[in-house]
Formats: sequence, C-alpha cells, structure tokens
Amino acid sequence: MSPLPTDPQVLLSDLFGQVQDSLRKRGLWPQDMGITDAIRAATSVSDMMSIVEIGLHKNQIITQGAGYDKMNTPSQHAYTERRARFIGAEEGTRIAAYDDATGKPVAAAPAVKGNVTIGTGFNMERPDAPRIFAALFGADHDTFTAIKSGKKNLTREQTRQLFDYTVGESERIVSSKLSGVPLVEAQRLALVSMTFNSPSLLGPKLIDAVKRRDWDSVRDEILYRSGTAKNPALASRRFREANLFFGADSASRLPKVTDYLANIHGNQRTR
Repeated sequence: MSPLPTDPQVLLSDLFGQVQDSLRKRGLWPQDMGITDAIRAATSVSDMMSIVEIGLHKNQIITQGAGYDKMNTPSQHAYTERRARFIGAEEGTRIAAYDDATGKPVAAAPAVKGNVTIGTGFNMERPDAPRIFAALFGADHDTFTAIKSGKKNLTREQTRQLFDYTVGESERIVSSKLSGVPLVEAQRLALVSMTFNSPSLLGPKLIDAVKRRDWDSVRDEILYRSGTAKNPALASRRFREANLFFGADSASRLPKVTDYLANIHGNQRTR
C-alpha cells in the first residue's frame, strides 16, 4: 500500500481530481475540462471551489444552452443564438482588449481611462476575471496579463465562450427576480439584454410592472427610466429592447422612434 502524500498541494490536487471525476460521472462536469481543455491547478480549497463553480456553469451552458428556465420558445439553441446575435449587435464583439471609455485598443492607448474590456463587453477589471479565464481557456497569469495588455488576442470561439458565461449571469438575475413570471422568448431576451448592459436596469419598478403585466408602465420604465435620462446615447438601444419586448404590439404601444429620440435628446439639452 502506497503511503499517503503529505504535501498539501499534492493532497489538494488529488482531491480536485476526485471531485472532477465524481462530477463527470454524474454528468455535471464538462467532459473535456481538465483533460483536453486544461485548467490551472487550484491553490486552496476556496480556489478549488471557485473553479468547480465555473465548471458546473460551463457544463450547464454546454448541455442546456444557457442555464435559463424553460420558456415559450421552440428550442433553447434557437434562443441562445438569437441572444448572441441581439446582444452582440448592441455591445459589439472584439478579440483584442480595449478601453471602454475611449474604444481604443489597449495596445495603442497611452493610458486606459475606463475599464479594460474584451469580447462582448467583458470587463477584465472584475476581480474574478483571471479565475474565469483560467477555467474557460486554461489561461495562466502570464497569458491573462498578455491578453489584458493587448499583446495577445482571443479567438472568435473564445469570445463566444466568454459571452455565454457572462450572459448566464444575466439570465440568473432575470430568473431570480422574475421567478414564476411567464415570459415569452422575446420578452425575456429584452430583459436579459438590459441586465447585461447593467444589472441595475432590472429595478424594482420594472419588475413590479412586468409581474402586474402593466404594459404601459413596462414601456415607460424601459424607454424613459432605464439610463436614458443620464445617458441619451442609450436611447436607441432601449427602443430596440422595448420593440423586442412588445413584438407584434410594438406599433400600438411605442411612440415613433424619431419622436422618442427627439424627446429624449430634447429633454437632455434643457436640463
């Protein structure tokens, strides 16, 4: 019988391997994660649990499309593809890190004024960014630093992986705040898009209006009370999200887009 290892790191590595094997056998762990899709070694039990959390969510993305509740939609795959197209068009997708305040590539900017961002609006300044990159791409510290500094780019496939992970966070917020509320695909996608833009946009008044199915209040919350007063540049996006939310009823529920934009920008000039 071989003696048990005494090195804490070896013990942690063995434990991590056992956890992955157990989850994989139960269908809860990506089959390639830790095998062909490398992940970094955990440095502590807490770090291991963080990587496990990402692995569980990544498996949910792979097996369920996005980790969203069952909805009135033909298929989860169709929804996730529509979601990627809609939010990707609003946010833009870039393979190289850029300054979100100026839009300039980090590699070409003398100084970063905002947040270093990459992919579809992923903030590389968030504290867990290195952990997410390690779990999704097997990126070590040096690789993450090279990507953040603009010396190394992501692939298009990696930007989609990163988007699927981060949009899953928005999906969970919508699921949590509107638990049990029936939403058709377009309504949910509009709310997920707003939440992806900023979680604070799914505020208590909008939540209450959706729950009461008070569509006039929903319209007003989306168009006039979701960041447009302070940043009229968002007005076009809010209109597209409202148009998506109301679908076939948009013509009767929404103002003409030219009138709406003129009103938003006119109010901003007179403030």
